[in-house]
Amino acid sequence: MLKHFMKMVLRNKTNLLWGLIFPIALMSLFKLTFSNISSSENTLDTRKIAVVLDGSGIYQENFKTVMDELSKQDSEDGLTVEVSYTDEKEASAGLDNGDYDFYYVVGDEDITVHLGEKYGVATGMIAREIADTYKFNMDIINECLKTDPAKIGEITESLGNRLDYIAMEKEEEADVYMWYYVSTLVMGILFDYALGLRVLATVRADVAGSAMRVALSSSSKTRMVVYCLFAQLVSSLAKTAVHLLFMQFVIGIDIASKAGIIAIAIVATTVFSICLGILLGMFFKGDVQSRENKTLGFVMLSVFISGEMIVSLPGYIEKYAPVINRINPATIFNKIFYRILLCENKGDLAMNLLILTIASLVMLTASIIILRRETYASL
Repeated sequence: MLKHFMKMVLRNKTNLLWGLIFPIALMSLFKLTFSNISSSENTLDTRKIAVVLDGSGIYQENFKTVMDELSKQDSEDGLTVEVSYTDEKEASAGLDNGDYDFYYVVGDEDITVHLGEKYGVATGMIAREIADTYKFNMDIINECLKTDPAKIGEITESLGNRLDYIAMEKEEEADVYMWYYVSTLVMGILFDYALGLRVLATVRADVAGSAMRVALSSSSKTRMVVYCLFAQLVSSLAKTAVHLLFMQFVIGIDIASKAGIIAIAIVATTVFSICLGILLGMFFKGDVQSRENKTLGFVMLSVFISGEMIVSLPGYIEKYAPVINRINPATIFNKIFYRILLCENKGDLAMNLLILTIASLVMLTASIIILRRETYASL
């Protein structure tokens, strides 16, 4: 059965070539466009940060301590910061005038990040990582105080090592346009939703006539779906491997030194995309092409708001509707790969990959349950 599905995948040369060539063509266009442009917007120079302490509780005091420690960090250790403590009016005016790269408002239990309208990708990541790391640390400390106060010293010492959380690789200057290449890689992976629809068209008779024989087969539908998904996954991984080789040897992005974690991320994101295509295809009506067009609309919206066309768009969304960035697949994928390629400490990478894996299993399970209950009046 698996051999049969593999042959079906290989016969669909149009999808294979389109998925292979389009991202390479787009990356080549970016390379040609950016080759003669120089910019320091996303370099890893010293960041000027303003901090607004809204109150005088322990949450604010600890954040001030963390920022003071970060400001002492030597440039050889990674990123350096200059911290100023002020009120929100002055911080906002300084941000508008370019005196600060970003500023924080620290309350009793939370931190708000404020970014300028035209901020660099690295600046946005640094701003979020400092805040997220601090909140993560404080949550653990508070939980420890409630459950096992005796271990607070040990945990505090361990968490102190996370001050290097935002240290960036500085052996060579970061490619300020890496976001575009990563987004293109992500777009190619997200387009594998179409492979999920092909899985559906292989086993569901009302989607494609060619699936009638499969639908009448006595074989387990669960096994058929899993085998077909595996066949599509193999073809997608081969295609993405070519994209990664192109990024390594033509674009000049270091892939080889992080090949292991990138491979894990590629598998997790690809499986998610295929499972997403299967699930969305289950709920749309019409033939394969009709369902593919409807799903494409969803995917293109996801890619657009992730910053593929307008790199600053995720910043606006983060400011006004941050929940969208937390649930948008393209934004999550971008964050995973950008962090792997640029950050020494991978932060919550493992958690993001775990979430994708769980989401994939949930979507696949839901799709199989629906398929197993599918009946037809006639075939």
